[in-house]
Amino acid sequence: MIDFPIEILGILYNVQEEEYKGMNEGNLGLCDTTNCEITIRSGLTPDRGFETFVHELTHAILNEAGYRYCDDEGTHTEDFVERFSKALYQVILDNNFEEIKKYFYERG
Repeated sequence: MIDFPIEILGILYNVQEEEYKGMNEGNLGLCDTTNCEITIRSGLTPDRGFETFVHELTHAILNEAGYRYCDDEGTHTEDFVERFSKALYQVILDNNFEEIKKYFYERG
């Protein structure tokens, strides 16, 4: 069961796994910026669940950075979030960020 906090630009969000919780039938996740919650649909494979988390995380980051969601135009559209979050998901999978952080924080 997924249930953990994550801090996004100084705001504490709760990430949880639930069956539907206000999601449309085709949605795999939901970012509720009003209540600071990210919900991932239960029953997803680990890859699909993590990809969905990164997608919803992208919504939360953009919202907390001041980019409000809009359906058709602007910087925070579903199309932009989908494309950006897929790229970010792959970068996260392809790299060991714990090792990368060492290059910056543990330099002599």
